[in-house]
Order: sequence, then C-alpha cells, then structure tokens
Amino acid sequence: MMDEPRIYVRHARALNLCRTGIIRQAERLGISLADFLGDGYPCSLAEQSSNPFMRKAAALARAEWEEKHGKV
Repeated sequence: MMDEPRIYVRHARALNLCRTGIIRQAERLGISLADFLGDGYPCSLAEQSSNPFMRKAAALARAEWEEKHGKV
C-alpha cells in the first residue's frame, strides 16, 4: 500500500487527457512515462501546482484514495 494518494493514468484519462497529453505531462513533471505508469505522481506535489489539470487529477486521486483508505 502506498503511503499517500497518487495520480495514475486512469485519473488523467478520466479527465480526457490523450496518450500524447499524458506523455507531455510526464515530461513537464520531469519523470519518465514508465515511472508515471508504474509509480504515479504524488497528490501532495500536484496539489501545490498552479496547473489546473494537475489539481483536478489530484482531486480525483485523493477522492478515490479516501474512498478506499479513509481520509488522510
């Protein structure tokens, strides 16, 4: 179990981000696509971002996490 909520591809896809958009977003975050696919991206970092997409994805991921694990 991860110690904090993380954004995964399913959250990006839920916001209608295409494959190319996901690749570009990973590049902007300074992580490889493989790392994003495997490890996701911490919500705590995304929530500090000025990028509205990252904040929306973090909200989805956090809601999913809280449903499964309870509030953080």
